[in-house]
Amino acid sequence: MDNSTENVISDVNHELSSEWIVLSNRVRSRLQEVHAMASGTPVEAELALLAADTSKICDHLERIHSNVGQLLSELDEKPSEPEPATPTVEPTEVQLGAIQIQRETHELDQDFKGIIKALFMWKDDPAEKAKEKP
Repeated sequence: MDNSTENVISDVNHELSSEWIVLSNRVRSRLQEVHAMASGTPVEAELALLAADTSKICDHLERIHSNVGQLLSELDEKPSEPEPATPTVEPTEVQLGAIQIQRETHELDQDFKGIIKALFMWKDDPAEKAKEKP
């Protein structure tokens, strides 16, 4: 992980509040009470639709709460990975690699391998060229 990711992870509050679950349960309970009071009234059917939508929202909220809890526990368990060490290449080797790339882009090579290499020349990087040298 890079430093910016580690900073974000350290800024995240890992204490997951149960306040939203309590609110979800309270909304479900209150809606059942109101639905019972509305039984036999003209608004009963409309209230049943509202109850179904509210239940979906509460289910979604509880799923999100659970998923966030799982993600936070994974973040807590995962040790920070050390940054990969960059290989040291002397600047002269990089410059020589760049010159070689320039030459290769201007050379005409009629065999199939040369044509394919020319097509993928944009992937070559002077630092990579220097690393590839035997």
